[in-house]
Amino acid sequence: MENVISVNIKSFSYGENKNLKNIKFNIKDGEFILLTGNSGCGKSTLIRIITGLFPSFYEGKLDGEVEILGRDINEYNKGELSKILSIVFQNPKDQFFLYKCL
Repeated sequence: MENVISVNIKSFSYGENKNLKNIKFNIKDGEFILLTGNSGCGKSTLIRIITGLFPSFYEGKLDGEVEILGRDINEYNKGELSKILSIVFQNPKDQFFLYKCL
């Protein structure tokens, strides 16, 4: 099976604080993963990186790579990513919904 998502993060920083360090994993087609951890440990940050929300919607400095379907995430435009990836947030008020088609 091919890797659907490949993550190799050396570090991720907000300003001077390194929030994530040395994270490397692959997710293959058909696999499910569970991401758990204490509050503030970087779960949401990791998901935002994987889904391409950094640097478009959030600031931060990434030293590393994320590949989706064998392509670097930076090669995708937001429209392409939205057809491949999605997030279900804990708080329903944080969901992204488009109520009108433009």
